[in-house]
Amino acid sequence: MTVGEKIRHFRILRSMTQKVLGDKTGINEANIRKYEFGSRKPKPLQINKIAQALGIPTFLLENNRLITFTDILASLIELDEAVGLKFNKDDPRDENGQLNPENISIKITNDDFNKFLAKWEAIRHEHYTKVMKRYGDYSVHALLEFHKDMEYKKACEVLLLSEAEQHIESIDD
Repeated sequence: MTVGEKIRHFRILRSMTQKVLGDKTGINEANIRKYEFGSRKPKPLQINKIAQALGIPTFLLENNRLITFTDILASLIELDEAVGLKFNKDDPRDENGQLNPENISIKITNDDFNKFLAKWEAIRHEHYTKVMKRYGDYSVHALLEFHKDMEYKKACEVLLLSEAEQHIESIDD
């Protein structure tokens, strides 16, 4: 989903018109319409205002991509802070007590997050199996194609938005 599609989705979920969202954010209604239509892209400040008015975290509207190794490491640290990561106590360690880099596994300690992961893995497995059948093997090429598969990406976005909606509803109650 584009940023505009996400704005529209959450605006409708909140039963807001474009005018009401514009009034709450101080952004012209015409610009809200342009964002949703995709003819204009909101700047980070506008995305923050819109997310705040919709009562959702900003990241749900952004299209963040992990590009560098540092991005991934920073995300792991944030994930640990948000849901708690735990290294498997049974992972082998060397004589200095350090984990063997070839055998590290991480467990997430948050039950709600683990339920989400189980749903995501089911979607991932289904789409991965389809792509592998298409290529007839488990080659690197097939794996790369799996990560580009638009049906898989769309299914992940639907799952993410569905989970976000559930958490928004629980916050409102």
